[in-house]
Amino acid sequence: MLQTGAARAGNALATPTAIEAGYAGFESYAWWGVFAPKGTPKELNDRMRAAIVDSLKEPVAYKQIVENMQITPTFGGPDELRAWLLKQMQQWGDVVRENGIKAGN
Repeated sequence: MLQTGAARAGNALATPTAIEAGYAGFESYAWWGVFAPKGTPKELNDRMRAAIVDSLKEPVAYKQIVENMQITPTFGGPDELRAWLLKQMQQWGDVVRENGIKAGN
């Protein structure tokens, strides 16, 4: 078993990363994002984002996310999510196309 982040995470410090196992530069992360339809009013997006961030920063929820799920929350906004998604598409696009990976099913 290997971890796919750049560094070993919290409760799995004995488990090496893919990089340590010889896969130079390999990083892959699970992620979650919240999306709204194009044209959604900015004030509605801002209110929704604030409510989600507040709920995830609640101490019991935050502890669950960080300690049990081994996730490091970033709470970025739409611009950060857009930039991150574009980077992921550049990084993984060829892999998806070469292997015929499709959404769904």
